Amino acid sequence: MAEKSLILGITGSRTEPKLAQLITLDNWFKSAYRQYDYVEVHHGDCIGADDFAHRMASRYGFQTCVHPPTNKAFVMNHKGSFGNYPDKPYLERNREIVACSTMVIALPNTFKEQQRGGTWHCARFAQASMKDVLIIWPDGKTKLWPSYHETDDIPFDKWLRT
Repeated sequence: MAEKSLILGITGSRTEPKLAQLITLDNWFKSAYRQYDYVEVHHGDCIGADDFAHRMASRYGFQTCVHPPTNKAFVMNHKGSFGNYPDKPYLERNREIVACSTMVIALPNTFKEQQRGGTWHCARFAQASMKDVLIIWPDGKTKLWPSYHETDDIPFDKWLRT
């Protein structure tokens, strides 16, 4: 039988995610842990959402892949279980995270899409690249982007491609 695998990209604010976002992310990681033989998590190595996702993914035993930025002002210096990708400017790094992923999870610090900022740039690029994007809003509610499956609780096995 073929191994079921999932490769996630994480994007989010450099501010600390809200507790509701972390609970929802943890529930999704828990579901992935139960449903997949192999899970890989790619992130940009910054404070905030990247840091929390890295630590949470490591706790579940997921493989981590770190894509650090060239600007070191907000870097956490995590070591990925597969090592780290070369440093790149923020937007180039975001595109690389999307290219490596089959799905992107976004943890924005606002309830409205912003025209500027790395989180929304990464989410828009993922959508344009035909990748599933799950937005976890600050209140913990989720939205599959584009909004054809908006719900408070998307069953993990109902929308992920297996």
